[in-house]
This record gives sequence, structure tokens and C-alpha cells, in this order.
Amino acid sequence: MTAPIQRQVGSTIYTEYVVKSTDKDLKQIAKDQLGDESQYTKIRRWDNNLPKDVNINNPIVAGWTLLLPPKPVTKPKTHTVKSGDKLGELAKTYGTTVAKIVADNKVKYPKINTPVGKYPDGFIDIGWILDIK
Repeated sequence: MTAPIQRQVGSTIYTEYVVKSTDKDLKQIAKDQLGDESQYTKIRRWDNNLPKDVNINNPIVAGWTLLLPPKPVTKPKTHTVKSGDKLGELAKTYGTTVAKIVADNKVKYPKINTPVGKYPDGFIDIGWILDIK
């Protein structure tokens, strides 16, 4: 497998992506390739060695070469546990799962636990700073 081709346009380094027949639209490509559907407005078309804007109202064409912007860097969220916090409610608030919160924090807080037995809401301690990814 060869490394993707990169192109610099101004100060931004884009990665080339060739549209497949299974690609639905720019939003789907942005979600699949960049992890964030909202990045579709930053995708450009590479045509005759020039970057061009893509009209989002027109369909994309298999075989087109698109320029994908760098993946957005997201800073991990944290949550400081306070009295009354429950893992299920935190998961819902942050759009994740209890299992993911537990897995992402198990090394830092070995006592963290999913809901079981005498801890129907899971086990977290006041003052812990949980990573939410």
C-alpha cells in the first residue's frame, strides 16, 4: 500500500482522496475520512493541478480527486467527579458509553467500575478527573 499523496495549498497540507463509486456525498466522505461530518466544507477538488471549490449542491463523481484537509485535532474532554455524579448520566451527557469511560480511565483509577452488585450506578469517586474520549 502506498502512502497517500499530499498537496500544499497556501499554508494547508491536504491529502488526496479519489472518490469511489460507493461514496454518497461530501458529508459522508468527511465523516468516514476525517471523523467529522462538519469538515465537508473544507474539502476541495484537485483539477488540472489546481485546487477548486466543490459545489456541495452538485453530486460528486467517482474518480474525482479531492483534497481532504488535515483531521481536526480534538482535545480530550475531562470531567471532575462531584457528589451525585453517576456514570450513566455522564455517558449520556458526553455522548459516550459507561464501558468507554471505564476503559479510558481504568489505568488512572483502578477502582473505577461499571454498574454491578452494590454499585448499581458504577463506582467513581469525588474529585477524580475522568478522561472522556
